Amino acid sequence: MKYIKTNIPWRQPKNTYMSFVHGKREFERWVSEVPAQVRYFVESIYREHDVLLDFSINSLSELEKVVLSKYIDIASLRDRYETVWFDDAGKYVGEVFKNHLGGTWKVNYKSKGNFYYKLPVLAFDNDADLYPRSLVTASIDRRTRKYIVGVFNNCLKYSEYQIDKSTFDLDVYYNSAHEKYLCNTLLQTKREYEFWIFDFGFILDYFLLTFERPIRDKLDFSLESLDVLEALLLERYPNADCANDRYQMLWLEDAARYVGKVTWKNIGGLWYVEMAKKDSPDFQLPVIKIEDKMINPKTLVIDALRERTGNYISSTILTNSNN
Repeated sequence: MKYIKTNIPWRQPKNTYMSFVHGKREFERWVSEVPAQVRYFVESIYREHDVLLDFSINSLSELEKVVLSKYIDIASLRDRYETVWFDDAGKYVGEVFKNHLGGTWKVNYKSKGNFYYKLPVLAFDNDADLYPRSLVTASIDRRTRKYIVGVFNNCLKYSEYQIDKSTFDLDVYYNSAHEKYLCNTLLQTKREYEFWIFDFGFILDYFLLTFERPIRDKLDFSLESLDVLEALLLERYPNADCANDRYQMLWLEDAARYVGKVTWKNIGGLWYVEMAKKDSPDFQLPVIKIEDKMINPKTLVIDALRERTGNYISSTILTNSNN
């Protein structure tokens, strides 16, 4: 599906369209999740574009062709809901560079003035850093179909390291994948939860700005507005398969943010994340806690797509609050 322009202003918080890694623990998990996310990305490209990304140098050009067919201009860079796709494309590019040129993933936590502060980059032995995601986004502007591989070839000139292709075992790489994080943003530490709360307001504002003014006026955080949101959900998604689509994750989570705010504003309760009880169905997921009751807004969003009644979210919240 081609990217469609939105009316979102260019000047917006970077947090809405860039994925920051805020600490050492988060970075360790980020690195551990890369194989699963890259595998998902490779499979989605093959499924949707019939292009096989095989970690070869030539696959960088194949990926760039897909990028140019998918995005018509750099307006896509300010669309929050393309963030995960761009991130995964950057991870694939980074892994290709790493497997052929060496280098390791790292995050700069020291230089706050650095544009790549708290963003994952590839670090090479010659002290050069490369932000692979920026190659993907820059290729949209250049539109040469060979921009990314051109950067690779330039790096190759100055690299003394070239991996023997036979040493890269794709099966071993993919077998290291952990898939539990693919379609949910889990909050595993108090610090992550604090950032999630801090970002809540302007991310929700971004979500509302994606709708035309007449619809936005109806999303007024009343209980009745939940039926408006549900109608938008049913129009956007014909079924609940989107729950397993990594590239719909952010939109669904932002819809859940709206549901959560309507709930605590009209019914009561507070945002809460269970980080101790691993057997909880809501473990590491943001929920609304009303006394001893838990309401998971994202679960309501997904279940509304299964039930398709048009008022599932509002009626379920009212039922739970009255029991």
